Amino acid sequence: EQRIPVNGQPYGMVIDGEMLYVCLYNTHYIGVYRKDTGAQERMMGGPGVFTNPVGLAQDGEMLYVTEHLGHRVQVVRKENATTVRRLEDNTLRSPFGILLDEQHVYV
Repeated sequence: EQRIPVNGQPYGMVIDGEMLYVCLYNTHYIGVYRKDTGAQERMMGGPGVFTNPVGLAQDGEMLYVTEHLGHRVQVVRKENATTVRRLEDNTLRSPFGILLDEQHVYV
């Protein structure tokens, strides 16, 4: 059992190789941690970038982040959290979970 202390309320998580990405709801960050040691590698985003992130999915080098109070999904690069795309419309009210397949994004 590996316990990883995070600075915030953890919600959605994904694993990519040796890294664990965690949505930190109340701090507006995505924490990146080493899976084996729990050491924090970096923080992505923050207030003004993410608004209460809760859901994560991944596709290659991209992370899909649902923002509960931001009412959107952002697609960002894993390496530096640069926004590649935003999915925003009137149907995204407090999105939570997210799932990807080869052709679709399910929110």
